[in-house]
Amino acid sequence: MVVPAGDFIVGTVELKSNVTLHVSSSGRLLGSGKPEPYTAGKGVPPGNGNVVLLYAVDADNVTIEGRGIIDGQGDKFYTGKGDNTGPGGNRAEGYVARPHQAIFYRCRNLLVRDVFFTRSAYHCMRILECRYVHLDGVRIHNRVNLNNDGFHINSSQYVSIANCHVTCQDDACALFGSNKFVTVTNCTFSTRWSIFRFGAGRRRTSRYPTA
Repeated sequence: MVVPAGDFIVGTVELKSNVTLHVSSSGRLLGSGKPEPYTAGKGVPPGNGNVVLLYAVDADNVTIEGRGIIDGQGDKFYTGKGDNTGPGGNRAEGYVARPHQAIFYRCRNLLVRDVFFTRSAYHCMRILECRYVHLDGVRIHNRVNLNNDGFHINSSQYVSIANCHVTCQDDACALFGSNKFVTVTNCTFSTRWSIFRFGAGRRRTSRYPTA
């Protein structure tokens, strides 16, 4: 699957096993600035919301690569209201019905490299219960909305984050649940909240710890 030169506006897109999404250097994949083209990812747990631009569930050998841009246009979803997961917040009144930029749930052999992710309406990349994940040369600039995390990793194993550059509004690299064998090398982080955030382990559930 190739995104050639030019701008292409999309809503929710599911990536299947053995699929490579290549974003060419002059290509830009734009998330719609309207809520109607988005849906919850099929099979994605609802914790922290599951409305999403790009996602994969129970998929093997998924790759997103290229020197192009994936732009969520998240400023168009700005209401001044966050997800209320901070101290004293009421989660029931939180704004979670806005699209994350990418969610991967129970995937194996996931590779994301070189792509520039920007302007997510919520978290940039959520990696949930995945195994054998390699994030290399990824750039993130995510400062247009509240709760703009960079990488959010839950209960995953064998995760390598290398040569990445993250500028975000909230947690740059949040690790929750029972993660194992996670390495971070040669990366830079700039954030208005925390570079690394760690949560307690818990039993497998359809809801995840918040960030």
